[in-house]
Amino acid sequence: MKWDSFQEKEERGPPEYRYDYYFPRGCYGFGLNIKKYGDNEDWLLMNGNANEWRIMYHGTKQHCVSSIVKNNLKTGQRNHYSDDFCVDEFKNQVKVRNGIYFSNNFNVCINDGYADYTQVCNKKFAVILMSRVNPRKIRQSERMKSVHYFVVNDSKDVRPYRILIHEKK
Repeated sequence: MKWDSFQEKEERGPPEYRYDYYFPRGCYGFGLNIKKYGDNEDWLLMNGNANEWRIMYHGTKQHCVSSIVKNNLKTGQRNHYSDDFCVDEFKNQVKVRNGIYFSNNFNVCINDGYADYTQVCNKKFAVILMSRVNPRKIRQSERMKSVHYFVVNDSKDVRPYRILIHEKK
């Protein structure tokens, strides 16, 4: 799939978790097998249902892709924002804590160096995982908002479902 003819972004999600979805323009997408997540695909629909999960991007190194596809993303231990405070799904002030970094804009993954480019002949490509994330489990402090960073503390709240390939121009 290719998104070059799409607008930059649109608002998506269920009423209580609306968000800006940035189309991955300039990327090619390849769907992953999602059967391991069960038969109920409400999380994947884009109709605003209460169980719809948010679309987020995770840049990674090419050599990590196979492991992520097989075993899911793993929480990191070097979260620069882990001691920042944010509001959780119950409206409590909590620390962001360690977790898996995401952005709502795939360009952040590229521009901030999370997705490394690999040389293939005379072209360079980067890999970004397009994932669905449980919107109730997303953490974002005030400092993280300006850089479009988000953290999810547990990999069970993350479902990679598409590999994006971005060619460096």
